[in-house]
Amino acid sequence: MSTSAATSLSPIVAVHDEVELLGKLKSFSTATSSICYAHGKRLFAVFMDDGSADELFFSDVGKDGFKELTHLAKQGRLKRHEMVDAELVTLKAYDSSWPLRDASEHDVKALKEARDATFGKGRGKAISTGTSLKVWADAGGRCMYAGCGEDLSHVPLSTVKGQIAYLAHIVASDPDGPRGGARSHELSDVPENIMLMCDAHHRLIDRIDADSERHNERSLNNMRAVHVKQVNYLLDSLKYPRAKMMTILADLAAIPVNQSENDLKAASIGRKLMPVGPAQHEIRRRQRDTRAEPDFWCNLLHEHELDINHFRRNIADAIREHAVAIYPLHLVPVLVLAGRIAGEAGRIEVFQYHRERDSWQWDANASPYPSDSLRLETYSQGCDDEVVLSLELTTDVDEAALPPDLRDRIAQGRLSWIRLRHNTPNTAAIRHPDDLQRFRETARKAVALVQDQLRARKVHLIAPSPASALFCFGQLLQPGHHPPYVVYDRPNGSARFSPGLCIEGDKVTATNANTPHQTQTLKLR
Repeated sequence: MSTSAATSLSPIVAVHDEVELLGKLKSFSTATSSICYAHGKRLFAVFMDDGSADELFFSDVGKDGFKELTHLAKQGRLKRHEMVDAELVTLKAYDSSWPLRDASEHDVKALKEARDATFGKGRGKAISTGTSLKVWADAGGRCMYAGCGEDLSHVPLSTVKGQIAYLAHIVASDPDGPRGGARSHELSDVPENIMLMCDAHHRLIDRIDADSERHNERSLNNMRAVHVKQVNYLLDSLKYPRAKMMTILADLAAIPVNQSENDLKAASIGRKLMPVGPAQHEIRRRQRDTRAEPDFWCNLLHEHELDINHFRRNIADAIREHAVAIYPLHLVPVLVLAGRIAGEAGRIEVFQYHRERDSWQWDANASPYPSDSLRLETYSQGCDDEVVLSLELTTDVDEAALPPDLRDRIAQGRLSWIRLRHNTPNTAAIRHPDDLQRFRETARKAVALVQDQLRARKVHLIAPSPASALFCFGQLLQPGHHPPYVVYDRPNGSARFSPGLCIEGDKVTATNANTPHQTQTLKLR
């Protein structure tokens, strides 16, 4: 393997492997001049001394290389020159002033023994399997030398010929090895002291350029740390964001709601969220549905005061650390209130329950509605500083179902009625995540119209819409920056809409329908 690319970061012009060394020696074989080598403790280079090819050819020497050098020594065609690595590493060409000596078989053998001692395994502990696996994992199977990143995973770490992956010590296992010293044995089997490297860079830091500042202990530790950080960053991108699952459920129309934990998890994973722990059931209502009673909403706030306060704290804590997956199926005013509490500060993924499939998972075969399926209409433009805002996704609002006071003021032209309507209102008006996103965008425009243009002092919210849309609408109400929203409810199709909860900047209030002075208030801050 050629290492010329690697040594562009080294003072040496080119460094070659043993195969290239053998080829170079063969090219010298027809020359009449002697073949020479210069060496230090770690560096080795060959050249001709006749001036025709005086460039130093730096290389590593292995078993076959020493065989060829021994053969040349037997022929009397080999000369040598010994010098220190620090001087040799700065040179590119043969200097004619060097005193060249004849190299014997004994000299070649002594050179091999000296290099084996320098580059031996050392006297520290052998690298354990656990350490090896940890280093491979830290490296992501790639050479850890800065800028290399060669994929070493397709050839297993081994000691057979052709090995391309090496576990290279930063502080050598042998105290006399590269960067070795008093801590060599202590660090010999420590993963953080070992780098996975290709053959080229392993030789570069241990044999060819071990003494340079670029390859000292501090530099290699930094090189390893940078590589590990980048590998972790890239591998972490494979992970789905962690998400807390939270349900807001009520038994509606006397039908108990029992959600499957597996279905909730599958729905989260379908949106590329990884659930953290079991679902937390917030504002869970199992009581009998008595919405026809005048004090129902006062009782609801009283009964669920602890639940609502827990939800405020739980979702605030969850958003700080994770995404949040919300599964809402509750009474209309409660859903808007829950969305108002959640807000838009973090990533909150809202799911829509599909009754036909009895699942929270989005239907993979469903397509979103056309982009123009939602529209804003001004049904009436009044002079009062109150506004009726209706979200009509499930069904159109029947004017006769409005409270008499609102209906009369609209008819008299005193009260504005802003309608967010679906072209084909139905119970599956939110069937795809894109539908929910389009609703958010349209609802945001409705809120801006009501608050910024009409400057409403109070908003009467009537919302026959899917649960997910109601929760998302509540998220748009910024604490302290919206007028009071009176959220209406309709117990059944034969009843009129009636006030449920009044959501203000810092509190939510319920009023006894028969006794207006009797109220229940819960602080939201």
